[in-house]
This record gives sequence, C-alpha cells and structure tokens, in this order.
Amino acid sequence: MVNIYFATNRELSGIESTGILNDTFTFTDKSKDYSDINLRFGKADVDLNEDIINIDILPDIMPKYAENKITNYNDLSSTKIFEEIYESMNNDKKDTIIYFHGFNTSFKDSLITGAKIKKAISNINSKNKSNYEPNVFVFTWPSNAKLLDYLQDRHDAKTSGYAFARGLAKLKNFINTKNANCGQKIHLITHSMGAYALRNTILSLKEIPETFTGRIFEEILMFAADEDRDSFEDDNKLASLPEYAQRITIYFNNKDLALGIGSRFAKFNGERLGNDGTKSNNIDRKIVLVDVTNVVDKTSEELIRHNYIFENKIINDAYQVLIGTQTSLIKKTRDYSEHDKKFILK
Repeated sequence: MVNIYFATNRELSGIESTGILNDTFTFTDKSKDYSDINLRFGKADVDLNEDIINIDILPDIMPKYAENKITNYNDLSSTKIFEEIYESMNNDKKDTIIYFHGFNTSFKDSLITGAKIKKAISNINSKNKSNYEPNVFVFTWPSNAKLLDYLQDRHDAKTSGYAFARGLAKLKNFINTKNANCGQKIHLITHSMGAYALRNTILSLKEIPETFTGRIFEEILMFAADEDRDSFEDDNKLASLPEYAQRITIYFNNKDLALGIGSRFAKFNGERLGNDGTKSNNIDRKIVLVDVTNVVDKTSEELIRHNYIFENKIINDAYQVLIGTQTSLIKKTRDYSEHDKKFILK
C-alpha cells in the first residue's frame, strides 16, 4: 500500500466517509456545491498491484455534537491533515510534494498517479541507496475523465483555481502558526492541464480573504504543460509564479501529440508551453527549460507521447531536481544548448 493525501472540490458519490473506492463510493467528475470555496480533505492507501484504493474522508460540515462555535468544519479537516503532514516533515524529515493532475483524469486516476510518483521515487532510492521519501498530496479537480470533454475540463480547471488558492492559503497560514521551522521543503508537480489549474490558482491568491505572501514552494516541476508559451511573460497568466518558488523546471516535448493536435493541426489553442518551452529566452532566472523530445520519441510506448513523467531518464532527472541538486550540477542526464538557452535530456 502506498499512502498519500488529497484535497478535492469534486462531488462525493455515496454516503460513506471511508471505505474501498468503487463505482458507488467515489468522487465524481462534477464540482460539489460551492466548489469555488470548499475542499474535502482525506487520505488514501493505494495498492498499485491490485488496483484497490481505500480512502478516509474527513468531514467538512459542522458536527451536531461540537460544543465550540466553529462555523466551517472544513478548517478542522484541513488542519488535521496538515498536522499529520507536519509531524512527518518535522519528525521523519520528509519533504512534501503537491500534485496537480491534467485533463481526462478521474478521481481514482489522480490518486493512482500520486501513488506512482511516490513509488517511483522510492524505487530510485533503492537503486541509489538513499532515503528521500517525500509525502505526496494530490489536489484533484473535477476532470471529466473523457478524452472528448476537453472544453469542459478546461472550464473546471479554471473554476477550481479559487478553491485551490484557499487550500494553499490554509497551508501557508498553518505553516506560519508553527514556531519551529522543520527544515523540510514543499514541492509542486503539474501535468498537462494541471498547469492551467495552477495559473488560475496563482491568480486567485490575490482575491482570497486570507493574506498570502512569500514563497511556499522550493521546486515546481511542470510536465507537458497545457499552457500558452507566453504565460511567463503575461501578468494575467504565470508571470508571478516565480515569486512562489525557488526554481521552476519545465519539461517539454516537441512531439507531444496531445498538445500539438490542438495547437498545430486544429488551430484550437496557440503554441503550448509543453510543446516548445517558453516563447522568450529572456525569462526569470529561476525558470529552467528541459527538452525531453529525443528521450520520449525513442522510448515512449504511447502514441501521443504526453504521459512521459515515469520514463526512466525523465523521472531520474526530476529526482535530481527534487533533492535540490543545483541546475549546473545536473550533468549526467542533460546537455546544455547555449543557442536555445535550454537543457536537452540525453
């Protein structure tokens, strides 16, 4: 079993609060009421071999037996999860990775991917004889899990931004209440449309009632980002993202058909960040571009070459980023192109 945490603004199907995830007990592809405000928090034990997930959902409504006057029990549920993660970070010296999934992803799929991230890191640890074992926390928004529902997913990714901003603010405020710094780091990984959900989360931070300032992430890793190439040049997109991180690593693939079909063939979207990297080379020095085209083109088993995060050479490069290796010292997996101002995965 791989243990992960999650927060979601999906609608709960079923009346149980714990149990085995199945067709009658799950989170749907619909937003819950007031989904732009509230999140449900929980934990999941994922059996990747048997495809079984046992989840424990924390309540988000005020229980009748509560004596104290708390108007939003969601605050208690988030605090309980954050306390558990903090204890792990403080006592066990574990970092925490937050994961934003892409489109065409069910609730179950998002948890499985989160568990695979944790498992992949564990496998690298075994090979390297290291002990880097981060927590994984999945932000799962109501993607429809249908390939043809791209527009609906894009809408849901956008409207989920406010809820996720509230979640990040709760996390930041919780951290601020702790007197001692545990010394561990919080990282963020996005895949595909998760980058667009992140954009709307960052933009919503300016609108939420909670005060949110300062850096919260050490590393942000963006894979196959379904975002505009000029997003880091536009204040209405991701221009402010470097304020919240120490380093941002963008993995992109020129032959990503999932992104390329919409931008190059159907003319649906403009050029994508996940296809060609940033539009300008004159970008914040915190942003690192990594071209994975040669690696994915030669090793990917899937035709569209979009879900490549777990390919050996790529996940091993990402591992070096997560453990804090300086950009200039990640040499075994990359070459640098001075002309293009980008790294090329070997």
